[in-house]
Order: sequence, then C-alpha cells, then structure tokens
Amino acid sequence: MNVTTERDGNVLTMQINGDISGFEAEQWGSLVEIELDKDVEKVILDCTGMKYISSAGLRVLLKIQKKMDLNDGELIVKNVAPTVMDILNVVGFADFLTIE
Repeated sequence: MNVTTERDGNVLTMQINGDISGFEAEQWGSLVEIELDKDVEKVILDCTGMKYISSAGLRVLLKIQKKMDLNDGELIVKNVAPTVMDILNVVGFADFLTIE
C-alpha cells in the first residue's frame, strides 16, 4: 500500500494505491493521525488503486468519518472498485459515507 497526501488549504486529499489489510491499516491509521488536524474541513479519499479493505482498514475509514462529523467536515470517498463497494455495502458503510 502506498498513500500520497496533498493539502490544499483545509482540504486533505489521500490517494491510496494498493490493498489495505491489517498491517497497512495500521500504517494508514498512523498517517491519518498526523495529517488529520482541526483545520481539515474536507477529506477526499481517492481509492483508485484499492481492490480490498480489511476490517482494520474499515476502522480507519470510520475514524476519519467520525473526526469529520465532530468538526462539521466532510469525507468524500471516490473511485471505489466494485469489490470494495461490495464490502462497504455489506458492512453498512455505504449508508453513511459520501461515495462518488
């Protein structure tokens, strides 16, 4: 997994390339802790290169959504592969995430 981040004012874009299993989720979670501060009003998560996300990765995704909810921010998940979309539907995340 490789995550690149870009900050444009209060917008944080994270591009994920590769799958997110347990180990990768831990790395991603650490990166989120560093990058996601009070000034971030919008997170764009570009999942173009992701074909799988584990339960540990889902926890990181939920952490980002909760942080955005607390700060009246917004999380947008983009370019979701069908396999990842199936996972988001099964666990109910598709019901509350903004997916484009």
